[in-house]
Order: sequence, then C-alpha cells, then structure tokens
Amino acid sequence: MYNNKFIDDKKKLHILSVALDMFFKYGYKRVSMNEIAEAAGISRAGLYLHFKSKEEVFNATILHYGDSLLEEIVAGLSSKKMPEDKILYAFEVWSINNFDQSLNSPEVKEMQRNWRIF
Repeated sequence: MYNNKFIDDKKKLHILSVALDMFFKYGYKRVSMNEIAEAAGISRAGLYLHFKSKEEVFNATILHYGDSLLEEIVAGLSSKKMPEDKILYAFEVWSINNFDQSLNSPEVKEMQRNWRIF
C-alpha cells in the first residue's frame, strides 16, 4: 500500500508542477483540465482521479508552490548573517525570482495593454 501512495504522490506532484507552469504561462482562465492532462502525459480521466476540478488543481498548485518557496527560504536563511540579509533573501525568493515568469502570462500582458502601468 505504501508504494501505491508514493506513486500517487509522485504523479500528483508531477501534475502540480506541470499545472504551475501552465498557470504561469497562460493564466487560470486560459488553462483547461484537458490541457493539464495532456501536458502531464495522462488522460483527462486520470487527472480527475486526482483532482475534482480545475479550481482544485489550482488551489493545490498554489499551496504546493508556496510550500516549495518556504522550503527554499528556510534552507537559504542559515547562510545569511544579518537580519537585513535574511529579510532581503526571503523577499527575493518569495516575490522577485519568479516575477519574470508571471510577466509572460497572457493575462498580465492584457493588463499591461489595458492599464498601461508596466
């Protein structure tokens, strides 16, 4: 039974990784369950075995992404001596490192055209 859970967890993590890339690249509205399944290399029915809806995939993706950022921050804090350096490091990991990726999203580009603030 443990091996099946490990395989399911590994498959689920793969789905979340693929979904994160897709949500960053295309935005929530432009990604379908079909596209996530295809990108993950599984059937749509297989995707529904793990997640009931796109919203559930999105929520799990964001939670997993946040957890991975927190792990990266915790792992890197020990190399920083000054409190200011620790705060700057955490800020860089949490927000700046992946900012460029989100700027490439069609939804962000649409906001740029409409709001002209970027």
